[in-house]
Amino acid sequence: MHRDPVPAGAAVTVVIPAYNRAGVIARAIASARAQRPHPPAEIIVVDDRSSDDTAARAASAGARVVRHERNRGAGAARNTAMHSATQPWTAFLDSDDMWLPDHLARALAASDGQVLVSAPGIVLPSSGRSGRLVGNGHGVPVRLRSPLSLLDPENLVATSGTLVSTEAARSAGGFPEASKSEDVDFWIRMLEQGPGLALSEPGYVYCPEEIHASVDATGMREAVQSYLSAYRDRRWYDPRVVRRIAAQDRWDAVRADMADGLRAATLRDLTAIAASPRSAMAIARLLAYRRTARRAGTRAADRLPADVIQQVAPHRPPTADQLT
Repeated sequence: MHRDPVPAGAAVTVVIPAYNRAGVIARAIASARAQRPHPPAEIIVVDDRSSDDTAARAASAGARVVRHERNRGAGAARNTAMHSATQPWTAFLDSDDMWLPDHLARALAASDGQVLVSAPGIVLPSSGRSGRLVGNGHGVPVRLRSPLSLLDPENLVATSGTLVSTEAARSAGGFPEASKSEDVDFWIRMLEQGPGLALSEPGYVYCPEEIHASVDATGMREAVQSYLSAYRDRRWYDPRVVRRIAAQDRWDAVRADMADGLRAATLRDLTAIAASPRSAMAIARLLAYRRTARRAGTRAADRLPADVIQQVAPHRPPTADQLT
């Protein structure tokens, strides 16, 4: 059934990249249309050459649909929508996530003087595992005064919770058309345009479908290191922060090797960590942060209305807890 266009409202273009997301795309669009007190002025879904009826379902749900002639990835899809955006603010929403009703209102209220405002997402508890936050898990708002502050101690900017100045985003050059962690590189360049703010209150529910479940963690870590290396000539670049991130990555590699039964690799990495007091301190800080994010995520999940849980549950497969 065709729906009327989104009524005039908040000065925001919502950008939703989608590839074979027919089963969930209407849910994402509905969560954008349901924003209080005003829905966004524009919702653009970029269909990245889907083989299902994602585009038709997105149009029926009330979005403007732009189609790619070939599959180019989420970063390229977001860029296509940003170039077509008509509003001064652009908000990102992944096709399998769902905004909470007051997300845009809170992000816009905090946007004065910022080029970027990001709310964390809630990962719901499943299969006996605790909930958690993605994005800012500190429990308090964090000012992002330089690009490296977004990685303190790990990525504080969650894509589906992020609102950016459309003008600054275009000046920053958009997302790289890569398949791994392209959002981190874009946030770095956004924060070169001006300051940002990572909010403490969740703005969406992170609903891990195929696009989230098939994560190449090692590849993502390597991609982030590659992006950072490209900026080593910038005034904000700090090799100490990069070394801290590398130590944290090594810890996550240890956990992955342990899970895979790779004893030799585990022993090698643990020996390297033990030999570096700074690495051990960085990892201790990371683990403390992740415990805080788990507690905050569980509390936030407990406060979710029953109707939100019901909308998410049919689509939510069990997920591995990545925060031990």
